[in-house]
Amino acid sequence: MQQGHESSYGRMFAGHYDKVRPRDAEAEATAAMLADLAPKHGKILEFGVGTGRIAVPLARIAGPVTGVDSSPEMIDVLHRDEHDGASDVFTVCSDMRGYDDGERYALVYCVAGTLSALDTPEEQQKTVFEWAGLVADGGTLVIEMQNPEAIERMHGGRMVDTVFKARPDSDSGVLVSRALAPDHSVWEISSAYFENGSVRVTQEKCHLAPPERFDAPAAQAGLELADRFGDWQGGPLNAGCGTYISVYRRSRSPHS
Repeated sequence: MQQGHESSYGRMFAGHYDKVRPRDAEAEATAAMLADLAPKHGKILEFGVGTGRIAVPLARIAGPVTGVDSSPEMIDVLHRDEHDGASDVFTVCSDMRGYDDGERYALVYCVAGTLSALDTPEEQQKTVFEWAGLVADGGTLVIEMQNPEAIERMHGGRMVDTVFKARPDSDSGVLVSRALAPDHSVWEISSAYFENGSVRVTQEKCHLAPPERFDAPAAQAGLELADRFGDWQGGPLNAGCGTYISVYRRSRSPHS
């Protein structure tokens, strides 16, 4: 994410990110599919590694992962992780824009709509072009983003949608207010988490992108669209899918 946005995001979420996005069966399925998409025994790079929700199980399956994140708070949580695989995640505190460590990777990926933190289509496309340049011959770039069609469908013509979810057998819950811009380009989410008599407030701003936005910059860097999915089980993309997953590949050089 952007340096400024990521810093505030990390301060808001680091302490309870694993409650908001738990290390559950979905995280394991994401890691498993990424491992299947990655060429075997190659280097792996994640942008927006956060607390390691995906990188840790992926490292356990596929080997060491380099994780880039500009939030030191999120990285600190990852470094305290004692799950199997955590010691094989090597972190870099850096902006995801313009990153180049001189390595080329068999798998480069960014999930959970992290790319939507960038403000403009041009900035998003430039960043995807940069990421594509880090992909080795025969390698893969995977990007997961929010599905604008599903968000519009969920709002049902309402610009603001508010819901409260109580946790069963607990005195905790979350109040979520979601606002969709009139042109449907920006989706803002404000959440208030109630737990043990305390309240924690978080805010996210997502700059939405249609799936085809990133095809051109990936192609300009020599990658081809190989597949597009609607979930981490490899299901087809449709209007009901909360996110879309685009898979780009670089052909293997005949001399490699």
